[in-house]
Amino acid sequence: MTDPAVKLIGVSKAFPLNPRKISAGFDTSVGAAFSTLAQAVLRRGPTVTETTDKHFVALNDINLEIAPGEVFGIIGRNGAGKSTLLKLLARVLQPTAGRIEVRGRVVSLLELGIGMADDLTVRENIHLQGRLSGLGNKEIMQSEDRILKFAGLEKFRDAYLNACPSGSFIRLAFSTVVNLKADVILADEVLAVGDTAFRKSCMEHIQSVGERGETVLFVSHDMRAVKQLCSRTAWIDRGRVRMVGDTDEVVSAYTRELLSGTDEEVEVSGSSRIAELQILGPDGNPVGAFEMNYGGFVQAIVVLGEERDRAALQFELLMGGTSVLWDTSPVVDARSSRTVAVTWRIPPKLLNEKRYTIKATLTHAAGTSQSSDKEDRPSISLDFDVYNTTPEKSVWADWQWGRGGALSPALDWSCITEDGNDLLLEQDRTVNE
Repeated sequence: MTDPAVKLIGVSKAFPLNPRKISAGFDTSVGAAFSTLAQAVLRRGPTVTETTDKHFVALNDINLEIAPGEVFGIIGRNGAGKSTLLKLLARVLQPTAGRIEVRGRVVSLLELGIGMADDLTVRENIHLQGRLSGLGNKEIMQSEDRILKFAGLEKFRDAYLNACPSGSFIRLAFSTVVNLKADVILADEVLAVGDTAFRKSCMEHIQSVGERGETVLFVSHDMRAVKQLCSRTAWIDRGRVRMVGDTDEVVSAYTRELLSGTDEEVEVSGSSRIAELQILGPDGNPVGAFEMNYGGFVQAIVVLGEERDRAALQFELLMGGTSVLWDTSPVVDARSSRTVAVTWRIPPKLLNEKRYTIKATLTHAAGTSQSSDKEDRPSISLDFDVYNTTPEKSVWADWQWGRGGALSPALDWSCITEDGNDLLLEQDRTVNE
């Protein structure tokens, strides 16, 4: 029997909610040494099995075995612990309890573009990522041309990354990870953005990696991609393995619960609640990020508890804590349906290439049995990124490094002279002639 490429035995991860700065008042070197010792003692101490006012348990008693050459999916709601699991495998974090066994070299893409340095050339970024993955110079050189070709950056080999077309860092990050020689690849939302051709190439490449015998752990909100790529999948729910097995069966069970609103531990006010908040691509399928040129949707699953309940959902878009845009949905009525998917469309070419927060708040209409006090209103927040991988199709076409601001819409301009001529129309006519 072949030994597993990845094995997790009773793995748990707890984070202190109010960590003390134990190095305060100490010499820096002494404080750092004391901090390391304290963390080691904590890891050897009793397992924290439930979230309390002192600890948040992100993962609890995870047991998994993944075979060599397997493309293994990991799905679950936002905050379920999926990314924490990959960070443990990448050794970015250490487990609070349990043991992790990984056979061979690991390369990871834990966040789109993470680790790419704007002030280094494309080639220097490739070598940096290779070194961080434990590769020697000869192995990196052998992979360099292949990485550049897949990313479409052959002509930018010696250009600084911040001088390359917008979106290049995403292509380079993905290409570097999947083309470096590795035994285990950790991929978190690598197919979240990009045009159709790029996503198709990425999926084909992940499949070929698995066929070559490399193991891939693939985290995604895109259920179509998970079903297409992964033979087995684990559903992580509130830090525990809820289900693991055939991908079609696991995805079907996960989707049924997501739409049914039967989760008993979501935030509740009275009996009505918000069961889930997610972002969808332009085709209506869940994704992990927006592509600015294609837009998408924000969707909340609302479960109305009583037959006479009527409610509306307020969506607020924030950037860096500042409110950018908000609106309130039409009122939904439980007499029509107890579970309602409330969707807010984000038009193409509206958001900028930034990180945003979407906040959904359940407000209750007049005549409902629920309290309308603001502090009693349940709300859920979700962070997401917006990327521009096809700048030639966007308003950025003439802005090599993009535009500033929270939004980046396509705006109409006119320049009218005193005799009533539009200079911009005249310029267009000149170009067309």
